[in-house]
Amino acid sequence: MKAVHGLERPGLQWLFVTLGVLLVVIVAGEAVALRRLHATLEGLRAADLNGRLDRERLERRVAQEQSARESFALEAARQHGAATTAAPEPTLTLAPVTLRRSTPPEPTVAAPPP
Repeated sequence: MKAVHGLERPGLQWLFVTLGVLLVVIVAGEAVALRRLHATLEGLRAADLNGRLDRERLERRVAQEQSARESFALEAARQHGAATTAAPEPTLTLAPVTLRRSTPPEPTVAAPPP
């Protein structure tokens, strides 16, 4: 076997062997980490899909309940309108303050003009 120039010294040869073994160990560790990350990623994708399905199911349920609530409100308004045809309840209309004073005006309770 022909000797390679520069590798006559055993220390240099062992250095290359050590670096080769270290490189193989690093690559194996990275491969294991990559497999773990891939498994974690698949789990996250499955959880995301389940979350999307749950959200869509809840949105459908909310839409159904909102539709039912609107239908009930319309029916209740119709029933309430048929039961009472009287005028609506009176309200208190507040007039704006026209004069600026250091003290507020006296409170009054009077019927608004027609």
